Amino acid sequence: MIRINHLRKEYPNVTPLKDVNVEIHKGDVISIIGPSGTGKSTLIRCINMLDPPTSGKRFIDDEEILASLTYAQENKNNKELIESIIEKASECRGLSHREAVLLLACDDQELNKKIYSLAKEIKQKIYGNRICAKS
Repeated sequence: MIRINHLRKEYPNVTPLKDVNVEIHKGDVISIIGPSGTGKSTLIRCINMLDPPTSGKRFIDDEEILASLTYAQENKNNKELIESIIEKASECRGLSHREAVLLLACDDQELNKKIYSLAKEIKQKIYGNRICAKS
């Protein structure tokens, strides 16, 4: 689930997003519609961290996105923790947003080789060789 609480985005001359609140559940299909200049693209950029909001919180599965990024920065060199997450992923038990962000933040080249190898293996199990041949 993605949850947005009291999201606000201000620019010097305009405030396209004011107190945006939304919950998007797994399986939901949504549309963001409106006239040009009303904040549709700004909302997407704020959710995916390309353009940080002025205020408000964004959650993925009840984990606040900024807290997950902070956690990843603090633990990106914790080999034991990263190894345990890789093990969990290899058993196809699923990862939380926080765990996935930590794997992406990892600086260790050896661990990154394991991470990318595992990601390719999982992708191949799900999609077959046709997708993996291009990656």
